[in-house]
Amino acid sequence: MTRRGSRLGLIVGALALSSACAQGIGGDDERTVFIGPQPISCMAMMPTQCMPQAPTAQGPWSYMFVWAIEGFEYQPGFLYELRIREFEDPKPPADGPSTRRVLIRLVSKTPVG
Repeated sequence: MTRRGSRLGLIVGALALSSACAQGIGGDDERTVFIGPQPISCMAMMPTQCMPQAPTAQGPWSYMFVWAIEGFEYQPGFLYELRIREFEDPKPPADGPSTRRVLIRLVSKTPVG
C-alpha cells in the first residue's frame, strides 16, 4: 500500500469511528431530560438535595442528586429542558455512580410559581 493510500485509510477509519460515536454506538445515549422546580431532601454519604427528573415535562418523575449532571448547575424554582449525554463510566469512583451524565445544551429554563 502506498503512503497516500494508508493515510486515506486512516482518515476514512477515523471518520467512521467518529460517526459511530455520534450515533450513540458503544453505549452513549444522547437524550432530552426535564428537571423540575422543587428539590427534595435525600441521602448520599450525608444528607443532600435531589432534583426531580423526567423524560417529558409531564413526568413520570423520579429523583437524582443535584450534582448528577456534569456541567449543570441546578437552581430551584425553574423547569429545565436539557440535552444530555449518558454513558457507562469504565472506571467509576468507588463511591460514585457507574453512569455519567454530561450536559450538552440547556434548551430552556422557565420560572415556575
